[in-house]
Amino acid sequence: MAKEENKNEQPILKGLFCSATQSGYDVLQYLRTHSKFSQYSSEIVNMSDVSCNDCDIIVCSSLQALMNIRPYLNESMVVIVCDGPLILSCLATGTPIDFFRRMSYKFEFRKVDYTDVFKALKTSKKRVSESPSIRMEIINYDVVGIVTENSMHGGLILSELNKVQSYFDALARNRLRHLFIELLQPGDEWKEIASELQQFLKMECRIPAHKADAKIFWNKLFKTDTLKKLRRAIAELEKGKNINTVSKANDISLFELNYIRKMSKNIDTAAARTEAYATRTKGIEGRI
Repeated sequence: MAKEENKNEQPILKGLFCSATQSGYDVLQYLRTHSKFSQYSSEIVNMSDVSCNDCDIIVCSSLQALMNIRPYLNESMVVIVCDGPLILSCLATGTPIDFFRRMSYKFEFRKVDYTDVFKALKTSKKRVSESPSIRMEIINYDVVGIVTENSMHGGLILSELNKVQSYFDALARNRLRHLFIELLQPGDEWKEIASELQQFLKMECRIPAHKADAKIFWNKLFKTDTLKKLRRAIAELEKGKNINTVSKANDISLFELNYIRKMSKNIDTAAARTEAYATRTKGIEGRI
């Protein structure tokens, strides 16, 4: 059952948008490097911030960051919130700029489109009727038990992985995938990677539902034979064995094994964004 917050406590904005594929830093860089936005002031707000300046565009690195600065928002601002699609679904009046929510918790991603953001910025107070102000409305969902079925699923570990990453913004999702794939590589380095993954989950999984999902993911990966199965399967694929044979021999669905193999091929891209992720986390306070 959804419970809506008191509308009187929510600010009115010039525009409210959300992104599930871009990090706050991605959005801010775009705004500051494209000429049509050059005349507008912009600022990024991270989870540890409790205030913001009075500028044209506020970019929030997460939904929690938006909540933290609510008292400083006003109807002359356009706000863009970056977070996981499941979390952004709670932003009832937000307009997605890079995804559709077809029904329930099924999402379709698309190329980022800032057209509506620009239109909202150009609207003057005299022409406000052409683009009505938006009241920020947050709906709190009980996300325990919700499974996002559109992106990936599987009986071994993908369902658990998908549930954890559905809360994250783009950089955190990328970092989780990078650590997950690193665990599957040959050698003893996986023990060090496991420690990094543990610290990552402790830092990023903050709300009770997310912590619970992360614990389920961790326990299934490390307290069963799941990791051993995955490492063995990936090693066999690297040796050139047929994926159908490897799937049957290790009792891993073909879909799941194929998805993980494709994810593994993109590990260099994931690694390239590690520095950006580290930059984002500098402002995060209080490790759990």
